[in-house]
Amino acid sequence: MNASKEQSLRANAAQWGVIAASFSIAFCIQVVIHEMGHCLAGYAVGATGAQVRLHPFLNANVMFTHVPEGMAQPIIGMMGITADLMLASIAGLLVWKRQAVVWLPVLLWGAIAFIGEGVGMLESLGTYPEYRDDITQWIPLGLPPAWIATVSVLLVVIGLVWLALVLPTAGLSPEASFPQRFPAYFFSLPFYFLMAIAYILVIRPDKQGILPVRLSQMAISLVFTLLLALFHKPIHRLSKRFVRPRRQNRPDLRDAIPLGVAAIVVLILLIGTTTVSWGTL
Repeated sequence: MNASKEQSLRANAAQWGVIAASFSIAFCIQVVIHEMGHCLAGYAVGATGAQVRLHPFLNANVMFTHVPEGMAQPIIGMMGITADLMLASIAGLLVWKRQAVVWLPVLLWGAIAFIGEGVGMLESLGTYPEYRDDITQWIPLGLPPAWIATVSVLLVVIGLVWLALVLPTAGLSPEASFPQRFPAYFFSLPFYFLMAIAYILVIRPDKQGILPVRLSQMAISLVFTLLLALFHKPIHRLSKRFVRPRRQNRPDLRDAIPLGVAAIVVLILLIGTTTVSWGTL
């Protein structure tokens, strides 16, 4: 192997490692903020006995032993989405001008928040009325399903554009070729769900019931990856009219290794403390 090919392989490995590690950290942040939004909203409206599950690869949820009647449950459901979108947007805007690779997890949190909440709302519509989830609890109160679907699609589009705009921080050029773009995007959403599927198959085969959901999410993320790889250049060209382009970094293994270690630590912590009994406040 000549020196140029070896250098190219090292650069690609560093880029993909930075993206995968940063995305994993950001996904865990999103899970924690979303569920804690439910939890704090629950206590604010008088719910008691919260049990919080924050597993990064299995189901994450908040269950209360008692929830007051009336508007309490819809408010609890809505605040997970609201807290995630608001805090991710604020955090992303605060660090947008920071170009260092270390800020990539915070920047990616914004993309994940919009994509994840948008897809989650669409999934909730798909199971309504048999199952009422966060946003669909508002349908009996008069919120039109068409509005939910429209907002969901808008959130997903914002998240995908956000993802495209921050990946220069990981070394993906706005003018990168398709063979460079596709694997870079693959190591975001699809790679995370691939890890979740592997975790279920290898470590938790007793949780096979969750596997169809993760496989469906993997398929959706691959569609998003293909769309982003195809429209990467137009997104960057159009966005120049509205957003200052981010500087393209040249990450190396000195960036990828610390982020990788941080991602492993965060994942292990969430897996190890997947259930926290908060009791009553």
